[in-house]
This record gives sequence, structure tokens and C-alpha cells, in this order.
Amino acid sequence: MFEKDLNPEPFFSIKSKKIAYYKGFTIMSDPNLHEQVLTIIKKNIPKGSKIFIFGSGEGALDQRLKDLGFEIFSSDIDSKNFKADTEFIKADFNNCSDMQDIVNKKKGVFDLVVSLEIIEHIENLDLYFSTISKVLKRNGKVIVSTPNINSWYSRLFFFINGIFPSFTDSAYQSYGHINPVGIDEIKRLLLRNKLKGDISHFSGGYLPKIWINGGIKGILFHLTGFVLRIFMRGKKDGWCNIILLERTNK
Repeated sequence: MFEKDLNPEPFFSIKSKKIAYYKGFTIMSDPNLHEQVLTIIKKNIPKGSKIFIFGSGEGALDQRLKDLGFEIFSSDIDSKNFKADTEFIKADFNNCSDMQDIVNKKKGVFDLVVSLEIIEHIENLDLYFSTISKVLKRNGKVIVSTPNINSWYSRLFFFINGIFPSFTDSAYQSYGHINPVGIDEIKRLLLRNKLKGDISHFSGGYLPKIWINGGIKGILFHLTGFVLRIFMRGKKDGWCNIILLERTNK
């Protein structure tokens, strides 16, 4: 595994995170994440390739990829809010029957599977990744993102509060986050579900190294984090981890 730089954030910022849109569709992810993933896809996936989006939300990324010339298949538990002009299947990714239905319909079809900010909602991650494995072509690719529990921000927040920032009670109530997954665990999940190949890691989302917002407490928190970050090891940057797996064998 090696890390690549997508320039996920400015060095210094006073801006708060804001909801963004594509053609009126709400982008249901961290700021910059869709643009960063698009950069990865454009460099690695030829136009016209078949892409399966696991967890489409309103379909902002789905529609953008279709507009760029890719063949898109979308899936989500919520069909009422889905808006994109793509083929869609309603599926609960925690439901064995729904996942088997996806496999029955789309086994070995896709050049790329994209899963952005979904695995933190999943109860059975082996079921989830085994389904991804089965719908991919023999030499397909996978892009996965999830909140970075190893970031300097997350480490400091955990030190103070005893819980990761994306997995607090309020995060559970608002977003349904239940499963913090680190970068090493993602690697293990991929391998044991027959997703072997070359892995690239990207720091994604929006997490400035010096972030002045949130009042006095927020400023002190971020300045402390900036100093402690110097001494931290591992994948300490980026609000999200992004993984690109280039499958080399089945």
C-alpha cells in the first residue's frame, strides 16, 4: 500500500464545512470528497466503463459520472430520495437477501465499484465486501472511503472524549454511524473477501492542518492538534480515508 496526495485541504482555514450540490442533488459526503474520487476515477477508469455505486444517496456522484460518459448502476436503501438518471436497485446492505439479489442480477459485470462513506453504516462488513467481490469483473477496481479514525483530529478528540468524532451519539442519531473502520482493517476485509491486488491510499475530505473555528475551545483544540500532529505516526491527515484497490486475481 502506498499513499498519494490529492491535496485534500488547505494548510490553514477559518471556513466551516458547508453542504454542496451537483445539479440540485445534495452531495452527501465530506467537502471535496466527490472531486477527489472523480480525480482518481478519471486517472484509472476509461470512459464507458461500467460502475456500480454502493450507497448512492440522492445520486449526485452517480449523475456526475454518467455525465462524464460512464455507464452507471446505482443502489441505495432509500429509493424515494434518489434523483439521478441511472439504473437503480433498492437494497439494504445489511440484508443477506438483498445482497444476494444484487449478485444474482449483476455477478461479474462491473469494471469499478464505488463505496463512499458507507461502510461505517454496515453491520456485516464481510457480507458487504463479499458482494462487491462477486459483482466485479476479474480485473475490476474498488474505491472505498470512510471517516479516518486515525487522523490527528480523531486521535485528539478520542483522547479528550473517549470516542471518535464521527461515532458519537449525535453522529449515530443524525447519520447512523455504527462501525469505525481503520485503514488496516479495510485491508484485511478486502483480502479475506477475495479482493487481492495493488492498494493505493489517499487522504480525502476536508481537514486543514490549522483550522481556526468553533470559538475559543475550538481554536485551542485545533492549535493543540497542530502541535501534536508533528509527533504522530500513521495515516494522520484527511477527514476521510480513500482506498483504491486494483484487483489482480480472483
